Amino acid sequence: MYYNIIIIKGEIKISYSFNKNNIFGLFVIAIIVAVLATSSLTSVDAATIHINNNGNDDTGDGSSNNPYKTIEKGIKSLSVNDNVLIIGDGIYTGIGNKNLIITKNMSLYSAKYKGLSNKDTIIDGENNGDIYFIGTNITLHFYGITFRNLNLVWVL
Repeated sequence: MYYNIIIIKGEIKISYSFNKNNIFGLFVIAIIVAVLATSSLTSVDAATIHINNNGNDDTGDGSSNNPYKTIEKGIKSLSVNDNVLIIGDGIYTGIGNKNLIITKNMSLYSAKYKGLSNKDTIIDGENNGDIYFIGTNITLHFYGITFRNLNLVWVL
């Protein structure tokens, strides 16, 4: 028996493989559909958070018009997996931009890579910073970001 329940933007899709004589399997699917139809489901979309050296972690909301200042604030604001951080151009140093801990799937883009700037995005650990990736099933994508003076550390 194989069950695969996928929730995409509030829409429930169920894929089930079974033997045509498997009445029990059909009964199980009917129960799953009934339970899901009566529960309150909310859609979970991938979030896009913007980071910029001119942003503000206290008053920002992570939008392109009101970005956060630090990468750490952007990472912490992500509530689900498969999220996107767009990091503005410039050099990111200091507290909130090094010794970062990443525990969920995400993609980090430079503003230049996304066509929002013509300048580079650099994360500088100032020779005493790390980025920690914690977990065995984390998928990370980095696009157009330069890392310097830091270590990338996987903790499984």
